[in-house]
Amino acid sequence: MAQQLDQRRSTAQPANTRRSVGRARRLPATSPSESQVTAHDITEMERLIRAETYRDVILTNPALVASAKQQIAHLIDDGEATLGQRLWHALLDQPHSFILACMTADDAEGRLLRSNNPFSTLIGERETSERVKTWRMAKARLSPKQT
Repeated sequence: MAQQLDQRRSTAQPANTRRSVGRARRLPATSPSESQVTAHDITEMERLIRAETYRDVILTNPALVASAKQQIAHLIDDGEATLGQRLWHALLDQPHSFILACMTADDAEGRLLRSNNPFSTLIGERETSERVKTWRMAKARLSPKQT
C-alpha cells in the first residue's frame, strides 16, 4: 500500500518536488540544526518573538486587549474574519494571563494564533530595522549552540 502511494506521488509530482518531499521525511522532529533551518522555521520563530514582545507591551497597557477585540468584532460583522481571528475573538474574553500564555504557546493553536495576531496591527514593528533585528534574533535562536 505504501509503495503504491509513493508510486502515485512520484508520477504526479515534478522531480524537484519529489526530492524535497523525501528530504522532509528524513528531518528529525527535534529543533532543526543550522543546515536544516528553513525560511518557514525562521518565520515561525519571528512570530514567536513578536508575540513575546506584544505580551510585554500588553502587560503594561492592558487596554490593547479591548482594542484588539473591537478590531476583530468589525471583521466578524463584515464577514471578513478568518478562523484564527474568530479564535482570537473568543480568546480575548479570557483573563489576560491566559491570553498571553496562549499566544506564546509552542503548539499548533499557538502558531495559528500568532499567524492571525491582532496585536501586530496595534503594536507591530514599523521600521525595517526592527524587522531585520527580529529576523536575526529568530535565526540566532534556531542556530545550534556554540560550545
